[in-house]
Amino acid sequence: MEEIYQHLKESEPFKIEFIDENDDYYKLDSHIKKVFQNSILIEYPFDGETYYDIPKGSEINIIFQRDSGLLIAQCTILGTESGVQEGIKLAFPSKAKVVDRREYVRMPLRLKTEISYLPEPDSTERTTFMAITRNISGNGLSYVSNKPFGNGSDIRCKMYLTDGNPKPVEIQCSFIYSRPIHIKDEIKYLTAFTYTSISSEDSSRIVKECFNYQIKRKHAHEDY
Repeated sequence: MEEIYQHLKESEPFKIEFIDENDDYYKLDSHIKKVFQNSILIEYPFDGETYYDIPKGSEINIIFQRDSGLLIAQCTILGTESGVQEGIKLAFPSKAKVVDRREYVRMPLRLKTEISYLPEPDSTERTTFMAITRNISGNGLSYVSNKPFGNGSDIRCKMYLTDGNPKPVEIQCSFIYSRPIHIKDEIKYLTAFTYTSISSEDSSRIVKECFNYQIKRKHAHEDY
């Protein structure tokens, strides 16, 4: 937590992640306007055209850029201030951690995923199997299996999220690697895909899934 205090100063810029009253996910720019004894006043988040309010009681992430990566802190919205000191008031961060930029976007979510591909360049029949993701992000996914992926092409994934929508997100993927790893004295293979084609709606669902996972970890009192 000590790292956060060097960023808690007037005019310090940061990114803010939140979900609004319509259940839409945002990641916008803001900055600190004033630091009080037990709270912080920030500018309303701005996307270049619109300033956004955030409902009282919402839990949000504030993200500071650092040479060593990203400092992510979780806060609760206390309300809004009007007049001379206009803005949104946050409670002091409850948890904070410095992470690598790549680690930040990757969440250790275990999600059922149907993977299908063409095993050979001249194949006409697809091979399909089920996997459980080891982690996901807005850019790719990985899973563990008993054998390496191989030379499959035209990889398509259907990932089932936990957002209450039974429809899976559908993703066109590209193979990155299959690396041997040791799990309980057994050799398994960690396979990674990157997304090459995904709808904006499905991309938003994945990003929101990752954000909600961070909030749930906070409530479970895990080390964030």
